[in-house]
Amino acid sequence: MIPMENVQAGLVKFIDREIAPSLSGWDRVLVAGAGGLLTSKIPNIIAQYADHPMVKALGVYDKETGMVDIDALYNAAKPYMGAEPMPIKIPVLKMTMKVGKKELDTLYAYIQEGVG
Repeated sequence: MIPMENVQAGLVKFIDREIAPSLSGWDRVLVAGAGGLLTSKIPNIIAQYADHPMVKALGVYDKETGMVDIDALYNAAKPYMGAEPMPIKIPVLKMTMKVGKKELDTLYAYIQEGVG
């Protein structure tokens, strides 16, 4: 289990270093800006679902301490990531990103690095 701040810092690094540089113009502004705003709101978003029976049953988030079991989430997702990156549509921006094992590993590493 790691602090929510590590998750947020890792997501910001991933957006800034892996996604934003491949974009230009307004796409870059919108993705980087919205990503930063969304990342800052993650604790509030997760808090809304923390008492849901499914979230409690999975045991990946401790509401009292704000800790996230990122290892469990990573280990659950990784076996299902194929060799080829999968498209993820972002309807609001009318964009499609491709995410595969490499991107998942990179995001996981950034989260593990923590704040700083």
